[in-house]
Amino acid sequence: MLRSAPMSLQGRLAPCAQQQPLQPLAALCRGLCRQQQRQQRQAGRQLIVLAVRKEQTGLGRLEAAVPREQRPVNELQQLKDNILCSWATLPLPQYGQRLLALYAGVLLLLGGPIAAQTFEPLEQPLEFFLSASTGSLLVVAVAALRIYLAWKYVGDRLLTASLEYEETGWYDGQVFVKPPEVLARDRLLGTYEVRPVLARLRTTLQVVGVGLAGTAVSLALLINSQLDADGAYGRGSARKLMTPNQITPTGIIYSPEVRDLGDLISDDEAAEREAEAQGGVPGYCGDRYFKAFSGGERVCEKRSMLIAAAAAGDAALPAPGGGGGAPGGGKSKATPDSLGRARQAMDSEITDKMTDLQRRLTLAERRLQEERERSAALAPYRVAAPKRGIIGNSRYAQQLRKQIVLASRDPTRKPVLVFGERGLEKDNIAALVHFGSKYHDAPFVRFDCDRLDDDASDLFGAGQKKGLLYYMPPEGTLLLNNGTLLLNNIHKAPKTVLPLLKQTVDAVSRGSMEDWEECADCPNKETCDKGFRECDMSGVLPRIIITAEEAQDELRDLCYMIKVPPLRVRPSDIRAMQAFFLRSIAREKDMDNISLTDEAVRQLEAYSYPLNIAELKTMVERAAAQSDNSGRKLSEDVFWFAKQPRDVLRYDLLKIPMVRRFLRSKLWPEDINFGFTVYAFAFLVGLLFIGPQDRAHNFGLNLFWCFWWPASFFAYPFLGRVWCAVCPFMIYGELVQRWRMSQGAQLLKWPREQMDKWGPWFLFSLFFGILVWEEVWDLSNTAALSSWLLLIITAGAMIGSWHFERRIWCRYLCPIGGMNGLFAKLSMTELRARQGVCSSTCKTYHCFKGGPEEPPEGLETLGCPVYSHPAQLVDNRNCVLCMECLKACPHRSIEFRLRLPGVDLWTTHKPLAAEVCLMFMLLGTVYLHDCDDVLLQLGLNPELFLDSKLPHILLSSAFLTIPGAIAWGVDSLWRLYRQEAAEVTSLLPAWAGAFAGAGAGVSGSGSGAAAAGKAKGNAKRPRDEVAAEARALAVLRASGQAEAEEGGGTGAAALAQQAQAGKLKPFVELAYGYLPLVYTATLAYYLDNAFEEAGLILPVAAATFGIDAPWLPTFTVAPVVTEFLQGSTLLFGAVLSLVLTRKLGARPWKDLWPQCLLIGLFTAELWSLILPN
Repeated sequence: MLRSAPMSLQGRLAPCAQQQPLQPLAALCRGLCRQQQRQQRQAGRQLIVLAVRKEQTGLGRLEAAVPREQRPVNELQQLKDNILCSWATLPLPQYGQRLLALYAGVLLLLGGPIAAQTFEPLEQPLEFFLSASTGSLLVVAVAALRIYLAWKYVGDRLLTASLEYEETGWYDGQVFVKPPEVLARDRLLGTYEVRPVLARLRTTLQVVGVGLAGTAVSLALLINSQLDADGAYGRGSARKLMTPNQITPTGIIYSPEVRDLGDLISDDEAAEREAEAQGGVPGYCGDRYFKAFSGGERVCEKRSMLIAAAAAGDAALPAPGGGGGAPGGGKSKATPDSLGRARQAMDSEITDKMTDLQRRLTLAERRLQEERERSAALAPYRVAAPKRGIIGNSRYAQQLRKQIVLASRDPTRKPVLVFGERGLEKDNIAALVHFGSKYHDAPFVRFDCDRLDDDASDLFGAGQKKGLLYYMPPEGTLLLNNGTLLLNNIHKAPKTVLPLLKQTVDAVSRGSMEDWEECADCPNKETCDKGFRECDMSGVLPRIIITAEEAQDELRDLCYMIKVPPLRVRPSDIRAMQAFFLRSIAREKDMDNISLTDEAVRQLEAYSYPLNIAELKTMVERAAAQSDNSGRKLSEDVFWFAKQPRDVLRYDLLKIPMVRRFLRSKLWPEDINFGFTVYAFAFLVGLLFIGPQDRAHNFGLNLFWCFWWPASFFAYPFLGRVWCAVCPFMIYGELVQRWRMSQGAQLLKWPREQMDKWGPWFLFSLFFGILVWEEVWDLSNTAALSSWLLLIITAGAMIGSWHFERRIWCRYLCPIGGMNGLFAKLSMTELRARQGVCSSTCKTYHCFKGGPEEPPEGLETLGCPVYSHPAQLVDNRNCVLCMECLKACPHRSIEFRLRLPGVDLWTTHKPLAAEVCLMFMLLGTVYLHDCDDVLLQLGLNPELFLDSKLPHILLSSAFLTIPGAIAWGVDSLWRLYRQEAAEVTSLLPAWAGAFAGAGAGVSGSGSGAAAAGKAKGNAKRPRDEVAAEARALAVLRASGQAEAEEGGGTGAAALAQQAQAGKLKPFVELAYGYLPLVYTATLAYYLDNAFEEAGLILPVAAATFGIDAPWLPTFTVAPVVTEFLQGSTLLFGAVLSLVLTRKLGARPWKDLWPQCLLIGLFTAELWSLILPN
């Protein structure tokens, strides 16, 4: 924003600047442009200072989700604090002084003394200065290059939109995508702070490089111009420092004693003759020419050894003439015999050494052969390196990294058990444990336990067959003795092998602890501190790592446990994982960089991943295969199969731009509520008070009972609880709440526990009283009483808003809201958030708590008015469709979706007893409206009950209670006698066979007689015994056993399983099967008001103001059409209730027939009341 404004201003002023005749105007334009540029630079510097200050103090939200020391802003601050790198930020004079000081210091302390060893400073001042300057400038160039590389690295990290960073000892593929505000701040820092420094450093490198090249070339040219004829530098101490060991052009080592080559050759011939006389021993080791010709002392040393040995041999022999050597007889001289004996001794010694060398060579070849055999045996199982690190920055990923590091650094090398669901790459985690340890050079061997047979011969060996463990502990090599064996998927091993594997793990565990204790007592503590290889931390078996899908209880005490979290609980890591997989695929296939759109990433984050990381990798590979390598991002369409079961058969209406714009606009519902509804409701209440009191002359009553009430029921299947979003009751409650907060009042938090327990029952009781009041005092035809009803509900909303925050009345206490929440479960739309997107990308929860604007598209909101998080909704009961969450969410996680009507009822819905009572009370309300007809059906006089208030109140209460009591009573009786009915049903075939046999005249041993005899015997036995026998027979038939004795234990288990499977669900769950019938019955009753009376609104409105206008148009439907729609609605509701009952009960029709029969009876009675003709 700061950069775009001046550019646009320059663009606007450019034409006027180009007009040559208008010189004053052009000067003014240029002045304005320069002023705008100065303001831009000043604002940029201020923003930089503010951003850095916030980053250092922790204020604001300019924090990158990477380790603090790897954040570019902190790296920039480290450069400024560094003694050397901070030079580049100094003013130019100080910067130049620092470089000159560095040059002078190196020249005096290092370059000068070194150059003085080659060139005399007094005799050769120019060569001395050039040589010292070249070395000093080289040091300055290296320092400047070091500073430049540091600033270049930080500058690149500031300007890039994403950061690669590592959080453990190995690279784990982490990439952080900067939020827009962080990216803007970093680019400002990179532009205004780093780029000028880099430009200065490049200039410095160029200047120093030119100086270095100049001094080096000048020195080379100066030396080359002063070479002697022999190629040596002919000036100064360079000639004096030539050593006697330099090679002459003839190839002979130079010596000052050698002046004539002929003398050297004659001396060599004389020495050869002398050596022949002495038995091959050189005789010229003391000659002055020997060093010059031979170039070493090794031959002379050998000669001295031979002479000494010969002399020792001669001293041991008797002297000539029979006497020994006289003392002081003079120095003994070596003879040819003594030299021969010395030569034989040396030959013997050489022979012994050759024999030992041959033995060692044979042993080495044997070990090499064994090592080749071992390598060949381990090759199919060896793992060269881990595939990747732990990708992601979630708390689960961080905890997993810590566990891996602890296991790899365990000095006892205790066995490790890595367990988790399928597809979590547990074998890769095992590899990270091994290769992260100090023994990473040792072999890491993986063995799949599903390959084991019953005797585990592949692992332990059998007979002549060598198992894998035979090759694991290499003999005598401590390095390889610390290898690691991975037993992959131990749960797939045969059960007969598990005890043997447990013994092996136990032995390794005990052995590692014993070796650790021995090393703890090692006398050489320094060696122990450096590593345990010198202390022989090696047992018979290698370290063992085990992977399994579940924790193995029998190994829990023997192993270090690492639990790998499933991918569905760490969706925040999915973005980094998919990016890593796509980069790997692009490198393998030599493709351009492949990436996904934000919507595609959100769809991946919302998926549950039954197969975890393996499934995510497969999905990404499949998507990458569809890339055309054109650089375009892959959309969410390539992941059409990545949907949760709860997301199947749903369509997000927010994909329609017009719908999204409307629901995110201020019009819905803010402007509607406070710009229209608040005034229309006040007008309606006043009209009901002061206008005519009957429905035929007060269009307020017509609006209330013929428009609003039926319209609410029409909206339930389509928009659920949408009425609550524009409800006038809570509008006045919000007005009270806003006034209270403007006065500084602190509103109370919700007592959630008490509200969840007692709120629904308060709602039910209040609604019960309202319905009785409506029936007894005929509220639908009394305008003032209807107005009082509206005011009472409004007063409740205002009182709740006066004391508590948000809409506690709507959530827990409003009777209309309770009914709306009940019928909203039948809606074909729902508002939900994608849980994976919320848990992976959202850190503010503004949709729930409220908060300021959040880029890129989150608006300022007060949060959900009923404290419902859209990602945690299990049904539509607590969602009023106010769209506050949609406006607040910056990540596009909110979806307003089409779905199957009422799908929550058999998936995620949570039944409530108070809600069931409310449902049956609403069913009783339909009967209550026609209570006189019901009384006539029962043969009672309606006047006895309806003319007086008290009998009418009692009758109304009974009508509201009886439907629920009947439903509960039928269900209870069926549960009580269901088992007995099943037993009787199981004996019906035997009874039928008996009666059939008797009718055919069969006697004797016929099957019919046998069955009849058995039935007769059963009649004499106790009922419990007969029931037990029937159950046992049913179990035996189901299990296929021929005799009861053989299947006793199996029959008991099958009986328990059958009893559990045949158990009916609780009544509070099955009762929701009546919900479609209750809804359609209520709607059918109000179709009269909607289709026949609502169309009279214009004549009734005229009559309200005393105008008789029968000529005004009316909009009515013929009664026969209304009756057809009412009948169709009732039948449709009955069918839906039967289907829903079967779906909720999950039992055959024979187990649910009492409730189904009662649904039919209720429907028949409603038909007779609503459709009397």
